[in-house]
Amino acid sequence: MDSLIPGLIDDLGRACLIRVPFQDFPTISAVCRAWSAEIRLSEFRRLRKAAGVTRPVLVLAQAIPHDPNQSPGDGTKQNPSRPTYGLTVFDPVTGCRTSLPAIPGMPEGMPMFCGLLGCGSDLLVIGGWDPSTWLASKAV
Repeated sequence: MDSLIPGLIDDLGRACLIRVPFQDFPTISAVCRAWSAEIRLSEFRRLRKAAGVTRPVLVLAQAIPHDPNQSPGDGTKQNPSRPTYGLTVFDPVTGCRTSLPAIPGMPEGMPMFCGLLGCGSDLLVIGGWDPSTWLASKAV
C-alpha cells in the first residue's frame, strides 16, 4: 500500500490531513483514492476531534437558484418553477458556507419534502418526492 503522502510515514501524513478544514474535503478527496478513503474513516474523525480541529456545523437544505440561460448539459432547459434543493454546510464560527456535492444517486437534487436527520457524523435523507417524477419515495 502506498503512503498517504509520499516520503512521509502514514502517521505524519494523517497528522497533516486531519488539519485540513472540512470545507476542503471535496478537494482533498479528489486528489487520490487513499485520501478519499482516509477522510471517510471513523478513526479519522476521532483523530480530528482529539486534535481539537472539529466544531459543530449546521447542515441546511436550500433551494439552488437556477440560471435561466444555462441548460443542465443534456440540451434541455430546466423548469424554473420546479426548485432544486441541495445541502449547504454552515460554520457559525467563521460564517463560511459550503455547498455539498449532489447526493449519490440524486443528480436532480434532493427529494422535495424529504426529512433530514443527523446521526453522529452521518446525515440521513428520508423519503420525499422525486423532483423529476413527483412520485413519493420510501428511500433512506
